[in-house]
Amino acid sequence: MEDVGVAQMKSAMRIIIISLYIMILFGCSMNKNVESKYFQGDYADAYVNVNAEASLKREENEYEVHVNIENRSDHDVQLVYECGELIRYEGRPEQIECTNIYSEGLESEKVKELTSLIPAERLTISNDMILIKIIYELGVGEDRTVVGIPLNIDKNTK
Repeated sequence: MEDVGVAQMKSAMRIIIISLYIMILFGCSMNKNVESKYFQGDYADAYVNVNAEASLKREENEYEVHVNIENRSDHDVQLVYECGELIRYEGRPEQIECTNIYSEGLESEKVKELTSLIPAERLTISNDMILIKIIYELGVGEDRTVVGIPLNIDKNTK
């Protein structure tokens, strides 16, 4: 009689262990998809070439956005910062009282590399796309050009 009870207990333990194993595998695969969200995009005109990528840093719940801006023109391009930020994005809080707007010169054929951290809860993602923007001028006080760079999700990380 005890052999039947032991056999049932062993069977129940096997089922529990297998269930835990399946739950762990399922949980890891879910986390892997979240951690691997990776977006990339680029923009080019006669004056600038912009390459950008964003990846989710799951532990911090923020996106790390890398942007490379190359001046393709024969003269300086002025990169316009607002409240200390060059990268604008959908979901960015309004800076109503910010009067700190300045520009940084980017010499001909030079590249500006920039990294920004954006909290995931602030970043608007629609249709597997993040839209970031930068603003540049061809000279201080000249007309501003707003460049929209759509970053599309890498379909292999969905």
